[in-house]
Amino acid sequence: MSKDVESRIIDIVNEMRSSVVSIITTRLMVDEWLNATPVRGIGTGFFIDNKHIVTANHVVHDAAELVIVTPEGDEYEGELLGRDPEFDAALIRVEGARSVRSVKLGDSDKLKVGQMVIAIGYPLGLLGEPTVTLGVISAIGRSINTPVGVLEGLIQTDAAINPGNSGVHYLTLMVRSWA
Repeated sequence: MSKDVESRIIDIVNEMRSSVVSIITTRLMVDEWLNATPVRGIGTGFFIDNKHIVTANHVVHDAAELVIVTPEGDEYEGELLGRDPEFDAALIRVEGARSVRSVKLGDSDKLKVGQMVIAIGYPLGLLGEPTVTLGVISAIGRSINTPVGVLEGLIQTDAAINPGNSGVHYLTLMVRSWA
């Protein structure tokens, strides 16, 4: 990898890091004695403006509580505004978030197989600085079967997406691709 490409990756990560947040969810599950038991989950999302975060529907589905954590460690209560299981997308609102930067959304219709992509997120429940992985667009127009139906027109990447990184795929594929 050339120094120019490496420098560009570092610049993109520095530019995007304050846009990417960790989303901690709490769901209430009923145990075998019919007691409500809180179960925590984690995912990744990104700001599209200073109040709204996009993530994956499966990150927030059935969540009773949403806590948004910025790379600086600031925590905000999130309000689920809407979700679309068919497209695995959700929109969250937060109030009073400071030092956030909204992402610049790209045009997925212009992507080409082989273009490089960067995934920035919070896998494995790790907070603090986001994790960065690099890959390429492997395929365009994929379809997969899910419990909610068939997802069509998907973009496949080989960038590492680990548990807790859910929600980052939007950032990876819609925000930055470059060759």
